[in-house]
Amino acid sequence: MKVFIKGLNVCPHRRQNLLHFQCFIKATDHELTDNPAESDVILAWTCGFRQDVIDNSISQLVELQKTYSAEVIALGCLPDIDRAQLTEKFSGRVIPWKREGPALEAYFQSQPGTYEKSCPILSEEATCVDAAKYREEHPGKDALFADQFFKLMITQGCPYRCSYCTELLAFPPFKSFPIEDLVSKCQGRVGKPGQNSMILIGDCLGQYGRDIGTSLPELIRALKKAFPTVTFALQNYHPIDLIRQFPEIKSFIQDGWIAHLNLPVQSGSDRILKAMQRQYTRADLDRLFGWLRELEFRRYDTHIIVGFPGETDECFQETVDFLRTNKPTYALVSMYYDAPNAQASKLADKVDQATMLQRLDLIETVLVANGILYNLDGKGIMKDRLERINKTS
Repeated sequence: MKVFIKGLNVCPHRRQNLLHFQCFIKATDHELTDNPAESDVILAWTCGFRQDVIDNSISQLVELQKTYSAEVIALGCLPDIDRAQLTEKFSGRVIPWKREGPALEAYFQSQPGTYEKSCPILSEEATCVDAAKYREEHPGKDALFADQFFKLMITQGCPYRCSYCTELLAFPPFKSFPIEDLVSKCQGRVGKPGQNSMILIGDCLGQYGRDIGTSLPELIRALKKAFPTVTFALQNYHPIDLIRQFPEIKSFIQDGWIAHLNLPVQSGSDRILKAMQRQYTRADLDRLFGWLRELEFRRYDTHIIVGFPGETDECFQETVDFLRTNKPTYALVSMYYDAPNAQASKLADKVDQATMLQRLDLIETVLVANGILYNLDGKGIMKDRLERINKTS
């Protein structure tokens, strides 16, 4: 069979899964194609972390079914996050992430264990210096902030249990890739012209090594030793992990090793942080960002959830105040998505849609006034991004 792989994912670390599909198909008697019109089957990785990307995944699955004669199979996050919403409009085969290995082996009639053996490590070279400029110069092509860096996937899954997290419903068990394998993946590539900045990516970066007896700081030291000219951006760095590892990360910042930090704080309210099960308080955040200010380090961005159950006007204002005080370079702002099986779906005091939309408008005003780039539900950057994803093969 000829197989076309379509990624509807918005996060760069899910490219690991698309690469896994490619490696698996190459390990079978089947053939990859970059033309969906000539394919016999389309493997589509869906996204499900908030409603606008869910809507996009479902509409694109339906469009693929209408447009091509190939069988369309829905994989990725959405089958576990909200299968009912998916199957209400999509009539094709659905395979959950946690069971995709055996299911794909059976479908493609390959030997048991083939899927696991074909698991790669994502390592992609930087494709541009400035993602925004690249998108301007290449209409229809997708480029993220992460594409400005050499990308290295170091973990999969997450050991934390944040109550709102939809991805937890889909994630396989937490896994760190060994240091020696990661260094090997970079040999002959990192350090070349245009490849001196590396972004370490994963679902929970700060927990790297907990399953193999090492740590994120140890990995950074090993990579720096192997590639002395490289600097690092750290993606999906849970604030509590940075707080615990700060003495080591502080020395890396002082030595000029750290180019950027992605710190998803989600809220600036103690009440909401507790309900989210984030394991830190507003005082912890103030202390952490105070440390960064003392180091004169401002190259960080964050994620915010608006309208989490129990969020009052006062709670929302605390988050706004946090953004005003700390001025991240960029903020991903999402309305709370009430996934049917997430822990937070059982919480009382749900915030209505009208209030969430009103708060999105308010926070957008604050972000604009403070010169903070942003990505909001159904607006601006994300709307354009989904359009590019849909056009990209």
